Order: sequence, then C-alpha cells, then structure tokens
Amino acid sequence: MKRSMIEMKKTNKLRDEFNSTAKELESGIRCIGLGPRLEFSYKNIHGKEDEEVKTLFMQEVIKREVFFIWNMLPSYKLSDEDIKYTLGVFKEALKITVNAEKENKVKDMLGGGELQLLSYKLFDNMIG
Repeated sequence: MKRSMIEMKKTNKLRDEFNSTAKELESGIRCIGLGPRLEFSYKNIHGKEDEEVKTLFMQEVIKREVFFIWNMLPSYKLSDEDIKYTLGVFKEALKITVNAEKENKVKDMLGGGELQLLSYKLFDNMIG
C-alpha cells in the first residue's frame, strides 16, 4: 500500500475514533471530512448548532495543549502515540462539554466569551 494511503488511514482513524467517543458520551460534536482535512460540526446535545459549545470544547482542548483552529489539518507525521494522546484530550474535552451542557453551565465555564474570527476584528478595526 502506498505511504499516502497508510497516512490517510491514520488520520481517518482520528476522525472515526473521535466520532465513536462523541456518540458514546452523547455529544452533538462530530468530526467530518477526509484524513488530510478534518473539521468539526458543533451541535449541542439537542442537535442545534451552538457557538458556546464550540467555544467550550475548543477552550478545553487548547488547555491540554492540542492546538487547532476551525478545522484540523493533521500532520501525516503523527505517530500512533500522538493520535492516542490527541484522542485522550478530545475525550476529556467532550466529557467537560457534555457535563456543562447537561448542568446548563456552558456559558459559566467559558474563560473569555465566545470565540470570534480574528480576521473580522482586524477588518472591523481597519474600516471602523
């Protein structure tokens, strides 16, 4: 099998295991796309798109030193150990997010308000 196919299988594993964990924890967050370009669909436990849930999940992932923006471009250099660590971080963040949703505390747990695209802020400042 060609190296690129093996590498794509690795990153698709990240997506598939994330989705399995999210479903098990009853989270509405899903990872979508193909290995070289993954992104997340942020829905709350009631199936509605939710910026606060998105922000809390990302906040908890970043606290654990897994950095990504609105999408995830996994490196093909990720080792099996890297993937295992990342999935562990995602699981912790999903647990926190789901518990916060069930206890109606998502907004209280946000460390600095909803995430906003920086480019919009920069653009607004340039024309404002």
